[in-house]
Formats: sequence, C-alpha cells, structure tokens
Amino acid sequence: MRRTIWLAALVACCALPASAGAIVGGQPDGDGHPYVGLLTDNHSTCSGALISSTVMLTAAHCSPSLGTNSVTGAPLVAASFAADPRHQGGWHIGTFYADPAADVAIVVFTATGCSVPASGPPGATCGPITSITPALLPSPGLVDTLEMKTPIDLVGYGVQELVRGGGPPQNGAFGTRQFGQTTLIASNDKLSGDLLKMHSGVCFGDSGGPDLLPGTNVVLGVNSFVNDGVCAGVTYSARVDTPAVLAWIAAASSRFAT
Repeated sequence: MRRTIWLAALVACCALPASAGAIVGGQPDGDGHPYVGLLTDNHSTCSGALISSTVMLTAAHCSPSLGTNSVTGAPLVAASFAADPRHQGGWHIGTFYADPAADVAIVVFTATGCSVPASGPPGATCGPITSITPALLPSPGLVDTLEMKTPIDLVGYGVQELVRGGGPPQNGAFGTRQFGQTTLIASNDKLSGDLLKMHSGVCFGDSGGPDLLPGTNVVLGVNSFVNDGVCAGVTYSARVDTPAVLAWIAAASSRFAT
C-alpha cells in the first residue's frame, strides 16, 4: 500500500507552471545518461545530474520538503537514477543545499544526518552512489566560447507532451528519462552572464536537468525556466561555468559532502 501511495503522488506532482520541464519531442534515453536522475519530495519533481559519488547538481528553485537532515537542518529529497523510477525504483535520500546567489543547488548523498522519512519511497537508502560514472563540471567561461546554434543535449524526466483543448493545457506523459537536443542562442545582454539561452526543448518537471555540451557529459547549465506556459518558448538555464557558481559548488561540496 505504501508503494502505491508514493507512486500515485509522484504521478500527480508534476504540474509546476513556474518551472522548466521534460524533453519535448525527445526519445527514451534508456541507459544513455545514467548520471541524470529524478528528484522528488512526493509533491514536486525535478531532474539533476550526479557530478560525484556524493553530489548531484540541480536547480535551487526545486526546494524540496521531504523532511530535514538531523545534523544540518537542510531539507531532504528522494532521487532515483533509473530510466523509469515509477517502476524500477532505486531510490536514494539526499540533502538539498541551494546557492543563495544563483538558481543552482546540490543534493548531497552521505549518511550524516540522513534518514528515510516515513513519507519517503520504500527501500530508499542514504549514502554515496558509487555505481554511476558522474558527469563533469565545465571549465570557467566555456559557454562564452560557443557559437550561435551550437547543439545542446538535454536530458530530463518531465512532460513529453501537453494535452490541449477544452481549457488550459494539461500535462501528458512523463516520468521516464528522455533525451533530446536544442540549439544555443548566443547573446550578450544583461542576462547572458548568468543564464544560458536556448531554443525550446524543455517542459514541466525537468527543472534542474542538465544542458550538456553535445556528445559529452560536460554540464553547461541546469534548466531554470521557460518564457511561456506551453513549453514552446525560449529556455533559460542557470550557467554552471561562471567562476562564482563553480566556486560555490566546490565550497558547498567540501563543506557538506565530506
């Protein structure tokens, strides 16, 4: 019964109008990007990328509330790196820490202060994830070297389609890891120093999912928001390659993941 309740809540949780989401027009990823995982607190869903055995990169606005770490007081979140977590499970409990200056966060998988909440997924565990080869962080300023229309690989778990007609668009199929590709919109405006700008490709439920240098596991940014409500507009992602964000990731990882 507990498993049924958890999965039913996960199915119902993905309508988050302010956040970015799953790969529109993508294809099932299978085992193509095993370091990309789904995050949920039984109320909302995001994606993220494992960057070490103890650290996952995601978006700060995901802000989970599954419980709290008994040592640090930070919120707990459940993560699965299965291609279809609804049926394959494989849940891990991590602690969520947000960058106060950017839409970037890390989830730390250590045993310190971690416990499986009563409302969490059955069979979940605490501690490092050693069976997955992690993604890589970019070199500083890498995005600034990319040309207009550079392909960007997208991986996420959210909505693959929107059901239209008879009122506001409703969420369609979601919940499996999907892969797709979009292209970079190179710009030099007031947002470009902090945000990666891309053509459409994401939808509800994929906030925090990685934007990858094509054909690699190098994370350029994490999905932050889209500029319309039907997943057809420009996608904006928090850049991970800025010196400030890279420094925060290093400092937070050193403080909480060791």
